[in-house]
Amino acid sequence: MYLMVIWLFMGFALGTLILLFPLRTWVNYVRENDLSNTTESIGVVVLMLILAVVSFIISWKIYQWHLRRDRISVTIASIVIPFVLAVAALMLFMNPNIVNSGSESSELSQQFTIGPYPTEDKIKELKKEGFTGIITLLHPAVVPFEPSLIEEEEEATSEAHIQLVKAPMLPWIGDNSSSLKTIEDIVRSGKGKYYVHCYLGKDRVNVVKNLIAKVSGGNSGIESEIGPSSRTFETMKSFERGDIFKLDDDVYMTPFPTDEEFLSFFLAGKVKSVVCLLDDNVDNRKWLEKEKKELKKTNVQFRHIPLKEGASDQSMMSVVKEIKNLPKPLVVHSWSTKFSDNIRFRKIFSQSINKSPINLATNVPETY
Repeated sequence: MYLMVIWLFMGFALGTLILLFPLRTWVNYVRENDLSNTTESIGVVVLMLILAVVSFIISWKIYQWHLRRDRISVTIASIVIPFVLAVAALMLFMNPNIVNSGSESSELSQQFTIGPYPTEDKIKELKKEGFTGIITLLHPAVVPFEPSLIEEEEEATSEAHIQLVKAPMLPWIGDNSSSLKTIEDIVRSGKGKYYVHCYLGKDRVNVVKNLIAKVSGGNSGIESEIGPSSRTFETMKSFERGDIFKLDDDVYMTPFPTDEEFLSFFLAGKVKSVVCLLDDNVDNRKWLEKEKKELKKTNVQFRHIPLKEGASDQSMMSVVKEIKNLPKPLVVHSWSTKFSDNIRFRKIFSQSINKSPINLATNVPETY
């Protein structure tokens, strides 16, 4: 138990350093070079493993020092030192003005500006500049610091007489549909001037930036971070659940997208049609309903054409014929592009146009 407490404190302290420096550097590198989500995830996992191993080694050495010396002063020091480091890390997180030193806000349009967490002085400044509201993406589940920062922001906005709109987000690991709907309603109303922020002003705000660009239909002057000049299917090459295949010009087969992939390529991308081949069984129903609900908010044409496991070639050919006239870019997806039925679907599609699908992960035509 004593070792575990030391490890907890050391892990939090070292985790802070990794989050603010190597992890942030890695994520920025991946996104600036249009690498895949899988590549980003692998790097994050590697860094987390390094954190676990290094923090445990340090904790183990401190614990052994405590056992060898067998003195009360050493015992106290062995727990106080990691505790002080953890408290220092927590205090750093509780002072976003230090963490975000040098970070700047970015004006998207006359209505929206994005940036990092605003201090009390920044909130007063926003009020003077004519901002009518602040949209905070901080989430109370990000303990221990975001709940406290939300409370501080509530007090500061109340004193400055500026509206605080709460749209808590945990991108890519939670259902953010309610918060995105709140922001979408504000975009569509076209009223007010808003400052949108998360903690660092880098990740969650970019999800919102892409949503604003999508909802505005290009009329806001906001260029989505995920567009033809940035993250495309060709540059992504694969999704988390499998490789992406180019079946024809502007026709792709992907695995079922994660929340991040869905936001990036379906809600904030250039896709005009989505065809889901998932069988309508109990296990798949929640995924189907979620996709229908989200795409209903957009101008993306959605078709659910269920193909049961082991469907006949004739059934697959009828699907191919049905989707050929849908608006493009067109995405066809099931659960994983590795499944035998999906390989067979690609084969039948290729035979119908006399053209082999390209596996974008390897840039090699698929052979059968």
